[in-house]
Amino acid sequence: FENITVENADKKLTKTKTKTSTTKIFKNMLNEEKDERVKKIIDIRYNTTNNKLVPWRVVAEKLDMSIQGCINIHNKFIKKVRNELNKNYV
Repeated sequence: FENITVENADKKLTKTKTKTSTTKIFKNMLNEEKDERVKKIIDIRYNTTNNKLVPWRVVAEKLDMSIQGCINIHNKFIKKVRNELNKNYV
């Protein structure tokens, strides 16, 4: 069993708050994104019933785009989110 101390409880609470606010920032940025392709790519790639990522080939076929085009749009958005998170947490 893990020793439950005030410090451990505080660390867990901080981690939980950080995860929650990170998720909120991600969702807010996704909702505010003007490029609808980003929303579609994220939705197709991650909103699956199992825990596996949808392959880029499938994402690209559904959007009638190239695989690399989908990856580039995805990575550009993820980089934007990371930059925003770094501003808030560093």
